[in-house]
Amino acid sequence: LFLGGTAKVEEAFAYNSFESHDPQASLVEKSMSVTNVQTDASNIERLNRWVAALRMFEERPWTGFGPGSYQFTYLPFQEKRLENRLTVKNPNSPPPGSGGTAHSELLLQLSENGVWTPLLFLLMWLRWWYFGFFRVAKQSPLLPFFLGLSTYFFHMQFNNFLNQPAFAILFWGTAAYFDYQLSHKDHELLR
Repeated sequence: LFLGGTAKVEEAFAYNSFESHDPQASLVEKSMSVTNVQTDASNIERLNRWVAALRMFEERPWTGFGPGSYQFTYLPFQEKRLENRLTVKNPNSPPPGSGGTAHSELLLQLSENGVWTPLLFLLMWLRWWYFGFFRVAKQSPLLPFFLGLSTYFFHMQFNNFLNQPAFAILFWGTAAYFDYQLSHKDHELLR
């Protein structure tokens, strides 16, 4: 039974026809659509943007193209084989539903700022994880903050929302509070 289940999962990743925007799809089918990189335009465009970000990083690994520049710079770095109905070819008239940037927080930082900003970002995450695992007890009031930051760490591999003011305030506010509390080991919350 376990091997049969594994085979089903492998089959789903090999090819599936589930579309993320199909109104008739069930919750399971919509969830499975994330593995459809053959026909789902949204997933193909995400791969296209990842490739563009990596190519931009390869061209300027130390400095990047500048903060906030991805959406204005990535067009010539796109992969022709990954072009689809959501691919932006003219920045003055993007196709409907094709907004967004690199769809990955780390790839966006690599393309815009070079290697240094993502390294600093990862060092912050490592600090939070280290202290989150070893200094925050299972019953600590800081546990929800740690879990929230950890959840976003996974999510940021596939989307980027830190350039949205409402989300950035929530994220950085949570991160600052968590970090402040961790740096005060004698604080009553950590007893």
